[in-house]
Amino acid sequence: MSTTARHFSPRASLAALGLKLRRLGLLEAISSHVHVPQKTVRHTPAEKLYDAFVSILSGARGLSEIDTRLRTDSTLQRAFGRSTCAEYSLVQDTLDACTPENVEELRRVVASLFRAHSRAARHDSSSSLHVLDLDMTGPPCGPTAELSRKGYFSKDGIRHGRQLGRVVAGATEEVVADLLFAGNVQLNTALRSLVTAAEGVLSLDRWRRTRTVLRMDSGGGSLGDVNWCLARGYQLHCKDISAQRAAAQAMLTLLGTLAHNVPVWAREWLAAAEPRLKQCGIVRLLRDVLCVSGFVGTDRRGAEVTVVLNRGSTLARLLAGGLRELLQEQSVAVSLGSLSG
Repeated sequence: MSTTARHFSPRASLAALGLKLRRLGLLEAISSHVHVPQKTVRHTPAEKLYDAFVSILSGARGLSEIDTRLRTDSTLQRAFGRSTCAEYSLVQDTLDACTPENVEELRRVVASLFRAHSRAARHDSSSSLHVLDLDMTGPPCGPTAELSRKGYFSKDGIRHGRQLGRVVAGATEEVVADLLFAGNVQLNTALRSLVTAAEGVLSLDRWRRTRTVLRMDSGGGSLGDVNWCLARGYQLHCKDISAQRAAAQAMLTLLGTLAHNVPVWAREWLAAAEPRLKQCGIVRLLRDVLCVSGFVGTDRRGAEVTVVLNRGSTLARLLAGGLRELLQEQSVAVSLGSLSG
């Protein structure tokens, strides 16, 4: 199929990844399983959640950047299966309309995608121990926000905020599970909830738990928590050492988790053709690898058929082979070219 139109994007490499993610049906998974009680005018609630996800994946540090990163890049929108993009204020309205039930619905979607594509979910416990890191960080928020409490935050001392508990697979850097807690909750209180959540995502039976190491700070659990973990078969390693509704923040956290894990999975997909990409960390993937400019070519039906990456970028030369293999099943040709051509 010949190319009839070329569309520029400052993030053509991310657009190429978007073509792969469309094949995985991320938007359809959210639409089918997450039912936000909100009326559809132009964009469905699921589409607005998806816009938030794509914006985070493009490097946005706040929802307001949807208007500058995604709404201004129609090529990137189309690559991810969207014909347009909702405004920031509409996306925020959808997040504010989310309920605790919606949080659990999205959590199940994220867990299902994790089990399908994660290296951590396929870890061979018979050959090596599976190390899981548990930690807490404190997203800032105003004193009147739901779950906002005055507590201790490692970087800011005593202040109002929430606590984000996170379980990360040490070998692959994938986020296995994360939960939102009140600002006065520390890891010694949240430990059992986080471990239980990780068990569900990784399907850890008794034998797999005996081959799993929980790694945390020395103050991560009380004696009762330590005994609880040991009784469940785990090994332990202790290191030395806004006014949004809580449901809205939890939904955004889950979308952020997905946006963190997708580049990790993409690194594995692309490294099959170019092993040097394995050396790229998460920050470089988001900041550099997925920000190579270029063109996406479409045929007369509007279907994407080519991706041309800026040959002036050293990273484009690394990416071309991996993207070519990744998009081969979709009959999308990947090449290097000049932006002025």
